[in-house]
Amino acid sequence: GNVQAGGFVALPPPPPVADDEQAVKNFVQAQIEYYFSVENLCKDIFFRTQMDPDGFVPLTLLAGFNRIKTVTTDLDLVRTAIDKSEKVELNEARTHARKRSDWATWLFPTPEVVQQQQCDALKSE
Repeated sequence: GNVQAGGFVALPPPPPVADDEQAVKNFVQAQIEYYFSVENLCKDIFFRTQMDPDGFVPLTLLAGFNRIKTVTTDLDLVRTAIDKSEKVELNEARTHARKRSDWATWLFPTPEVVQQQQCDALKSE
């Protein structure tokens, strides 16, 4: 079970119950898909600076984000969640993840024009 380390303020309960592995996987999958969404990438410059030239970010980075680590610190669970995703994929070594389709658009620094079009398209919806 989860043991609270002394001295830390207990976090509010995370969305899924940690014992419900399926719920945790679904939450992790949705959260990671959000990190790679156009909506998030338009504003999350830090996340984009972490991408390698092939658009991959380390799983350890994703797993270290608060929204993920409050529900799980198990990288295998994170991998399994990404395996089910149609929007995010793992590299062959299963150590990094990237946006499945237009990842090249978001490399940093990126072709600003394309990216600006996507961000503008969001605003006009």
